[in-house]
Amino acid sequence: MARASAWCSRHGWLVGLAWGIAESTVFFIVPDVGVAFVAAMSPRNWWLPALASILGTLIGAALLFFTIHLWLGPSATQFLLRIPGIHPATLASASDQIAGHGAGALLLAAVQGIPYKVYATELTLAGVSLPTLLLWTMPSRALRLLPVAAVAGGGGRLLQGSLMRHFRLWVAAYILFWAALYAWYWTR
Repeated sequence: MARASAWCSRHGWLVGLAWGIAESTVFFIVPDVGVAFVAAMSPRNWWLPALASILGTLIGAALLFFTIHLWLGPSATQFLLRIPGIHPATLASASDQIAGHGAGALLLAAVQGIPYKVYATELTLAGVSLPTLLLWTMPSRALRLLPVAAVAGGGGRLLQGSLMRHFRLWVAAYILFWAALYAWYWTR
């Protein structure tokens, strides 16, 4: 655990940044997975992977925005349907929320089971400007990732002795938890 903790303290923000970019564009696993792990391994800097992930999401949102405008156009929704966990009902739900709340629907994305990239794509196709998309992205991701990181950091601090003694067991339990959660999510 000492090596993992040291690595997370120094480089864990890269996990948040990379995961934020990946998940906001094409990756199908939420950044909460990496952010929480890094925060638990480096509880003193629990906030760093969350902020880096928010920055990564902003970068990914801009990439997605320009990709839709310059290349994919309306076929962006077909592209999304190729990503695991995204279905026509997912797109319809996000579209309905956007119709009712505009870019403010991104705040719902923080607590819904709908990936950020779906909202970003639907908002881009609806004609929302890049600055508006980015401004609403910040609180949306912060509402989700900062509490996740804070709880994981608190848990890491509280369980530090056990984490040191049973590191592999904790990592296995962590992986099983997320695998079970995604198995449930993808089959519902």
